[in-house]
Amino acid sequence: MTESRFARTVANIHEPFYLICGYGDTGQALVSALEERFMRTVVIEKKQERINVLMMENYPIYVPKFCADASQPLHLVEGGLKNPSCNGVVAITNDNLANLHIAITVKLLKPKLTIIGRVDSHDAAANMDSFGTDFIIDPFEVFARKLHTALHSPNLLLLRECLTGEKNSSLCEPLNPPSIKLTFFGINFILDVQDKSWTPILYTSMLFVSLLDFRDKHLVLDI
Repeated sequence: MTESRFARTVANIHEPFYLICGYGDTGQALVSALEERFMRTVVIEKKQERINVLMMENYPIYVPKFCADASQPLHLVEGGLKNPSCNGVVAITNDNLANLHIAITVKLLKPKLTIIGRVDSHDAAANMDSFGTDFIIDPFEVFARKLHTALHSPNLLLLRECLTGEKNSSLCEPLNPPSIKLTFFGINFILDVQDKSWTPILYTSMLFVSLLDFRDKHLVLDI
């Protein structure tokens, strides 16, 4: 699609839509989820091969798409930034600086519009927050929180996935982490990860450093 045709197509959208900047794995999943809910999207992606992937999708609602650098203000405007029907902008490219430039442009040209930005470091998050970004997503921090919940409250994680997961996805069994076996100064302990309780199980006079053994699903550490 040519630049002028893309701009005209977006200008003629009169129902609510979201401007998605970046069509990597996350962008593809987001557009797919919004399409399932019959919500319109517009995509700006820098890599032509990702645009080609989008062109092959059989979405129920047509997705205007353009291969360009979304961090350039002109392309954001062409993508519908100033369109009254634009409900928000999602900056999920794989470049922290590009996402920051997108967030700044949105807040300068349309301050009341919701902007969601992706970052991969605390410094980038702090920088983006200083410009008033509405929602900042750090995938590494999200994963860390989910892992913590999986270890300490697996049933809570299962409920969360049920409420927020993909439509029609099947429920899996809760993750019940195995006990961890540790030895301190010749005394063996079993650590229950969920209950955070220690239980001495065996005494030995040997003091040594052993291997990490995952074959029987136990973490064995002898000191």
